[in-house]
Amino acid sequence: MKVASLNELVRLQERVALVTGAAKGIGRAAALRLAEAGAGLILVAGVCAGLQGA
Repeated sequence: MKVASLNELVRLQERVALVTGAAKGIGRAAALRLAEAGAGLILVAGVCAGLQGA
């Protein structure tokens, strides 16, 4: 069974997502998936260094 990607299910061009906790864990994973789907991102994290690779 093939699992559809978020990009196949949802198109987020011209949308902006605010992601808290974006430096690591679930927040980072959510930010990466939202970016894949075309969303613009506002990233918030307690430590700025964690956002370098996001």
